[in-house]
Amino acid sequence: MKWSIKACLLILFASLSLSSFAQKGNQKDLKDGAKSPNAVLKDSLMQDVSIKSFRGKYVFIDVWHSRCSPCYAQIPALKALEKEMKGENIVFLSINMDTDEYRWRGMRKMYPGIPLWDNKGFFSKAFNVIYTPRCILIDPKGNIIKAFMPQPSKPEALKLLKKLFNKQ
Repeated sequence: MKWSIKACLLILFASLSLSSFAQKGNQKDLKDGAKSPNAVLKDSLMQDVSIKSFRGKYVFIDVWHSRCSPCYAQIPALKALEKEMKGENIVFLSINMDTDEYRWRGMRKMYPGIPLWDNKGFFSKAFNVIYTPRCILIDPKGNIIKAFMPQPSKPEALKLLKKLFNKQ
């Protein structure tokens, strides 16, 4: 009996290790300084919008979904951050990860910035987004400044943006 339990545990451990190894090999973790991947999202008129279309501006991406209470908690800070950066060469994108359009449509007006919907999951795959809230910062040339940007409620987020625009 003890031998069979040990054998089962060994098999389970080996299969989990192999699946974890295989998954890591497929992940494309974003790295600070790397070229940003592209993804096509939908805007509120269901028109295609490419991440590349924002080249020439800094791009602050806030990724959220409708059942994420920590995402909601970031809304006031995100609005304040956008207000603080008004007039600067930066665009704020609020990208929703829900699979159901009605969830996104029902909440998109709550979020500041340009509301976009990752209806096909292309963005989440290209940017390896596996949880929300998640923020990403891209420079005007399309390079990742911060793959894991501090949340808007963290003082480091405002400090980094002010530094980019010499507003210290």
